Amino acid sequence: MEKEEISVNIKRIVSLSIVLAGLSALYIFLLHARLESNTQDRKLITFSVEEMNQVSIEYPDEEDLIFEKADDQWILKSPEKLNYSHDLANALPLTLSYLSADKYVENDTGDPSEYGFDDPVIITVRSDSGSENKILIGNETTASDGYYILAQNKVYTLNSKSAKNLMLNSLTVLDPYVLGIDRTLRLSDAEKKITTVSCTNSGITLVQRSRDETGKWQGENTEICDEIAEFLVSMRAIQFVKTDDLSDAGLDTAASKISFIYDGQTETLSLGNKTDDGSAYYAKTADSDNIFLLSATGLGFLENQGG
Repeated sequence: MEKEEISVNIKRIVSLSIVLAGLSALYIFLLHARLESNTQDRKLITFSVEEMNQVSIEYPDEEDLIFEKADDQWILKSPEKLNYSHDLANALPLTLSYLSADKYVENDTGDPSEYGFDDPVIITVRSDSGSENKILIGNETTASDGYYILAQNKVYTLNSKSAKNLMLNSLTVLDPYVLGIDRTLRLSDAEKKITTVSCTNSGITLVQRSRDETGKWQGENTEICDEIAEFLVSMRAIQFVKTDDLSDAGLDTAASKISFIYDGQTETLSLGNKTDDGSAYYAKTADSDNIFLLSATGLGFLENQGG
């Protein structure tokens, strides 16, 4: 009799375990479905990246940007002749296709000034079918951790990082790789294509060397040549700076200049003042008016004296 009771209890326990497992699975499924539904409710663009053919970013007081699809790549159509980042251009539509707001606030109140939609940044995404979605980016949130946005007649919040990734302008869209160095090459192979380097600092020539026919630097103190070549092939701008006065950046009479020949072409990099915290230099290249910040890391060779 006791064995029969034990057997019945075991069966009950097993049955109860199966029911509990089933309920747990159902709960997880419903929770996932709810989360997915909430994400879909906050999705800001209604068509896929494959359907997009144009993205425009309009500013109330800055130059607008227009990106268009060309075959399987995205290009900056306007403004023209801007040395823009192709990586950013290709990433923007993909970012938009997955973009979801952080929080629903309320339906459109009809008062554009309430959230800064009377003077917004307007992002317009157009599709092959001729339809379009608009996202209006207004004021910062009261907690200053994001922005109010208007999409599909609803007000949402969007975190600062996501919003700023969308608000590209004629400075932030520029290619940070400002030198004409082939980035498809391995760094060591790109360094070998630098055949001459010249560096001056505060009127003192630190080095002026060329490679011989075997690829070796000629003369003494050639370690600095390798340092400069290594720095140049991996160099990228931290950010571009808007200023019309070279003296503000110390570039009217640049304290330091690095000239080099890469693959037969001569390029010159000028370095001006350091930033207040000493972490970066103001810089520009000879063939562009763009001024940018350049990390001081890797520029230790400027402290070396001698030729």
